[in-house]
Amino acid sequence: MEFSPDGNYLFVGSRNSNRIGCWDVRNTKEEIARYERSGKTQQRLGFCIDRCQQWLVVGGKHGMIGFHDLLGGAKENNSVQFQAHRDSVGGVALHPSEPVLVSVSGSRRLYLDTEEEPQYDSNPDCSMMLWDISC
Repeated sequence: MEFSPDGNYLFVGSRNSNRIGCWDVRNTKEEIARYERSGKTQQRLGFCIDRCQQWLVVGGKHGMIGFHDLLGGAKENNSVQFQAHRDSVGGVALHPSEPVLVSVSGSRRLYLDTEEEPQYDSNPDCSMMLWDISC
């Protein structure tokens, strides 16, 4: 959950959901927009809003980071995404004054074998990346 920088909008993403909903807090009767992401997982996936309120940046379960243009509305053609990690993107944050995005990834993957003890993935993508997002 995150408020827009001006405090007028509330963005909500939940676990096991492929969307982030937006409500105008001055009239909360119905959702005013929905933004898609790959979020069908029990893991927490992060998102953030830039301080100019133009971009909603979302992490996805397959390592993707998406940028949704809030000024253009929740149309399909108003978003772009890129492959950032090999695993779920659990957090994204925009630097407050520089064109820099930070993202983190990783999840614990347990493999069960009925004849052996449980094993964890020996090569997880648990990483943090800094991205230059200047034009």
